[in-house]
Amino acid sequence: MIAAERVLWKHPDESVLFGLDFGNLLASGETLSSVTVTGTPSGLTIGSPSVQASAFTDEFTGAQVAANEGAKVRISGGTAGTDYALKCTATTSASNTRVFVATLQVRSS
Repeated sequence: MIAAERVLWKHPDESVLFGLDFGNLLASGETLSSVTVTGTPSGLTIGSPSVQASAFTDEFTGAQVAANEGAKVRISGGTAGTDYALKCTATTSASNTRVFVATLQVRSS
């Protein structure tokens, strides 16, 4: 199963901590071991994602993300009017590699 593409947004002056929910890509009992995030084109500053050991609420969807099934990453910068492709890759406790993509729209208004 692959996740549907997700659309996120931010202002170019913002630094935002985004939640990444991999729950629907994981088998029962499977958890995240590590996560990486890359963005194209260049222009974003993407921090180091961290797997969340505690459950959290996804700020964009309002959904509850189970412990060790999601991560958070801080993203800043970007050019107004640009859509960035984010590739979010996770390695799991079952040695699987799971990927979902998101579009980050940077807008000044």
